[in-house]
Amino acid sequence: MKDDKFPSAYIQDMKLLLKDDYGDFISSYNEKNHKAVSVNTKKLSRDDLKKIIGNNYEDVPWSDSGIYTDSDDMMSKNPMYHTGAYYIQEPSAMAPANYLDVQKGMKVLDMCASPGGKTFQISQKLSDEDLLISNDINTNRILPLLRNIEYYGLRNVMITNENQENISKNFLSFFDRILLDAPCSGEGMFRKDKKLIPSYERSRKETVEIQKDLLEKAALMLKVGGKLLYSTCTFNTDENEKNILNFLSKHSEFELIDIPKKNGMMSFDFLKESARFFPHKTKSEGHFLCLMYKKSENEKNIFEETDLKSESYIDSKYEKKKYLDRKKLPKEYTEFEKKFLNCKLEGNFFMQNNSLYLEIFDKILKYKIRIARNGLYLGDLKNNEFVISSALIRYLKSKDFQYTINFGLNDERVIKYIKGETLIMDGIKDGDYIVCLEDYPIGLVRAKNSKLKNMYNKNWRIM
Repeated sequence: MKDDKFPSAYIQDMKLLLKDDYGDFISSYNEKNHKAVSVNTKKLSRDDLKKIIGNNYEDVPWSDSGIYTDSDDMMSKNPMYHTGAYYIQEPSAMAPANYLDVQKGMKVLDMCASPGGKTFQISQKLSDEDLLISNDINTNRILPLLRNIEYYGLRNVMITNENQENISKNFLSFFDRILLDAPCSGEGMFRKDKKLIPSYERSRKETVEIQKDLLEKAALMLKVGGKLLYSTCTFNTDENEKNILNFLSKHSEFELIDIPKKNGMMSFDFLKESARFFPHKTKSEGHFLCLMYKKSENEKNIFEETDLKSESYIDSKYEKKKYLDRKKLPKEYTEFEKKFLNCKLEGNFFMQNNSLYLEIFDKILKYKIRIARNGLYLGDLKNNEFVISSALIRYLKSKDFQYTINFGLNDERVIKYIKGETLIMDGIKDGDYIVCLEDYPIGLVRAKNSKLKNMYNKNWRIM
């Protein structure tokens, strides 16, 4: 692709930034972009997936769960996709969650989360009892985020739809890790998505101030001893290194953590601790990462605005919500659990409008925020019975169900099922069954007179 296809300001920036490397960089736009998937390690390992779909796939080196693939289309049409076994993700986009150093027992914020690829990765690094808050300010982007946490059976996520001001007021000095994958001008994705180019000039002007404010709010919400990873999918220094240097000039309580430069990753001398992905250097599109450590509290920023006196504002100030005791759960659910499951769920049971949830965040917040989902949606009470949700089916393992129908990868009935077709199975007893593929749950059927009524989620079916 010739460089006259791109905005002139972008070309000038890249020539100044890359110097002698510019020719190789612009030539990379004539090459195909790399495809990959991130494996759902709550369900299976990277090697397990390779055994099912084929072993001729290369690992993404900066990810502990990524695999390069031939095409997104091929992987979305593979029936294993409908078990929630993997998330289709651009290779460099896997890096931020992996370098954030998330560990079990932590509280984590994915600050600009939709559509949910990084939430998907972070959730796997936490236990089911840990808390991951995934926020997005854009209401239109909440539905894709909600769809993905249900599709992949994530239990430990609370989805919020708020601006950074309202989020930060509620969660001062609260999180152990914060991922700020900031909205940006998207230069790093031009090869993958040419549709980003027309809006480039406008987005380039608007994003820097937004990014600066997001960094300020992230600083308020991070605990002492916590880590903040700032990332973008753009190349210019205004949105990357200059943003970080400006932030550090105001925040002596933060220090940089070096990200090792491996597998083609690089940095520039004016912020050598950061890491860059360029398409002529790495098997990916473009990305910028910078990891920071909060070594002390900035009392000017926090204590002047609040009466906060302890390290954890939430734990010390807010009362715990009241939840249903197992003995007070609806009989429709307890009967379902006894007859249909081989396990008993534990946690914060919450009932709302005949829907049952297992909530993950159990505090009453001081300032009201929009919560799209708090934890795991279990199902609904309908016509004197409990109807299991698709989210719970994806969360549980096949061994957790008493009644399953298991198909192999090459069984044509799997495709019929995920298309929403009725299946015939002679001799099967009437009742509800979970359809599995290679022992990984997909969805529900209701058998009667050898016919399997298809109850697979209508929003997830293929055409």
